[in-house]
Amino acid sequence: MDSGRRVLSNATIVIRGNVIEAVGTAVTVPRDAKVFDLAGKTVMPGMIDAHGHYNSQNSVLGVIEQNQLGLMANLAYGTTTLYEVFGNHLKDPAVSDFERAGISGGSRLLSVVTPIFGFRGYRTGHYRPILSQTDADEVVGFNKAFGATALKDYLQFSRAARQQLYDAARRLGVNVVAESGIEFQMDWTMLIDGITGIEHTPGVTPLYGDLLKLWSATGTGLTPTLVVGYNGPAGETIFRQTERVWDDPKLQRFFPREYLLRFRRPTHYFDDDHYGDELAAEIHKLAKAGVSIQVSRHGQMQGLDKHWELELMTRGGFTAAEALATATINSARYLGIDRQLGSIEVGKLADLVILKANPLEDIRNTRSIDRVMKSGILFRGEDASRIYPDPEPGPRTYRFRGSPRGAAGVPR
Repeated sequence: MDSGRRVLSNATIVIRGNVIEAVGTAVTVPRDAKVFDLAGKTVMPGMIDAHGHYNSQNSVLGVIEQNQLGLMANLAYGTTTLYEVFGNHLKDPAVSDFERAGISGGSRLLSVVTPIFGFRGYRTGHYRPILSQTDADEVVGFNKAFGATALKDYLQFSRAARQQLYDAARRLGVNVVAESGIEFQMDWTMLIDGITGIEHTPGVTPLYGDLLKLWSATGTGLTPTLVVGYNGPAGETIFRQTERVWDDPKLQRFFPREYLLRFRRPTHYFDDDHYGDELAAEIHKLAKAGVSIQVSRHGQMQGLDKHWELELMTRGGFTAAEALATATINSARYLGIDRQLGSIEVGKLADLVILKANPLEDIRNTRSIDRVMKSGILFRGEDASRIYPDPEPGPRTYRFRGSPRGAAGVPR
């Protein structure tokens, strides 16, 4: 399956090193190749999380763990690339370097590093005022120096400050995504002024034709994070009250049961309470108008939450193929990495998800992960253990102490 658009039956994929060398139904397999027979399986591109949170907080011990369980869990659930949009310039570049050097595993990590906070009254330690073009140039240059290819504009309520930030970003060659805190009218000025993408839903329904035309004309993307939503019960409530994540044996391979129990949500919502489906239907209008829509899991339940997001999209009218595209090629284009990732094509990195059932028939089949390949390395979907080359077991879990978002723990 090529980026959710084209389906090949009985196809062969040849990988040399970490790159796809050939793909199709009439491919010659090298004699010395290691062959994996995937009869009865469905292969799709590795999924890309365009708005992820893997736990970028510093450890209470002041060290950077070599195995980040959030990244390992996401890899086991089919996410081969994760873009952290609430980053940490002290931790994320090091974790990314560990992964590239082969010291640690898990999803490939990209990051905005430290967000550009513009509101002194919220998370005051992150406040980064922009009072001039010089200020904007400095904050953009700082993040870029730590490897950021995009910036997180977070609650910059001054339009002048935002314009200066966008100007600096354009000159220095980085994107800007924004969290506007449900300031619906502020979203319009962001669209007009040249924001690259808006994170989270606009938070209102319905969306009318004037907005659809404006948004489509700007080329700005939207990463809706339906699992959290805005101005109503979060989309994840549908799954929180129907799935016992604390009893999930796969999740327990990465997180202790007592940690998972902290996510128990006993509140009951009636069918007409849920808002995620309605939001998804409005987001589908934007997609049909030509706006790029990407998948985000927001770190609500490491790994599994991306599958919740995909299901929410189909509940709102996205076809399974459209939803899969948001998790693959759309996210790759949005992040500017579509020459390397996002589809199964010759010359791209060998990022694949091997499923036991076809997600085009039922989007829930994205959960049926048999194996995951990242950069030509094959892992078992059950526990992220390495299959080929150089087999090795998956990571040990940590016994967490502190916040449910993932305070540092000790191996058990």
